[in-house]
Amino acid sequence: TGYIDEVRISKGIARYSSNFVPPTSNHTADSYTVLLLHMADGPGSTAFTDSSDSGHLVTALGDVVQVSAP
Repeated sequence: TGYIDEVRISKGIARYSSNFVPPTSNHTADSYTVLLLHMADGPGSTAFTDSSDSGHLVTALGDVVQVSAP
């Protein structure tokens, strides 16, 4: 069992090049962002809306679902 709060995939930039400090706010999309999932589509959802300009729709495979924060 595991939990993921947000996913951001970037192309053409190194986001963290020194000691990593977890962000305290939601990620935002910029010109380097190719996928941004806030995981906020609602408990039980198996679809994950892409908030980047790419506008992908990611669907779950297997028993993956969104849940409320533990």
